[in-house]
Amino acid sequence: MYFCTRFIENNNLKNNNLQTLTKQQIQGKLEYYCAYQERCYKEVEEKLYSFKISTLEKEQILIYLIENNFINEE
Repeated sequence: MYFCTRFIENNNLKNNNLQTLTKQQIQGKLEYYCAYQERCYKEVEEKLYSFKISTLEKEQILIYLIENNFINEE
């Protein structure tokens, strides 16, 4: 029972952290995500959409990542 309660508490903390990230923090995380291993556009898009930010902010981050060669489909 202790394990289940602890797991739920930890999981809730992780979810709360995702909700409080700023656009710049999310952008930084995705920069690292792309720099760590080559990612295709679809992988980055799926990762980005797991964050709770507006569609406009998501599009702005994707544009930034493409313009700065974090995502390169060529």
